[in-house]
Amino acid sequence: MLLKKLKLWYVISDAKPENPSQQWVKDGVKANATLGLPIDDDQIGLIRECTTARDSWKALEMYHEKASEIYPLKKLTLLQFGEIRNMEEHLRKYFDLVHRIAGSCDPLPKK
Repeated sequence: MLLKKLKLWYVISDAKPENPSQQWVKDGVKANATLGLPIDDDQIGLIRECTTARDSWKALEMYHEKASEIYPLKKLTLLQFGEIRNMEEHLRKYFDLVHRIAGSCDPLPKK
């Protein structure tokens, strides 16, 4: 949203032109800095070698997509009844995680 507010989103959403204008290059540097400043230290390595804001965005997007698919599975494997002490709440959390996992998986191929 910040990149859209700053009118920098185009350097991520559009491919880099063959002959980018000075403004495009300047905006690309700003967008890359805007992406890099707030991220956690453990994610800096993901974008360190990226030369454009679009490359940085794609690297971060891929990292977070994988993390969002793995997180519910990890939560499910660590879920214990003793943490909640209420069977109804425990089952609600269990089925919520199962549905999130099922929604993030590709369907099995039909024979």
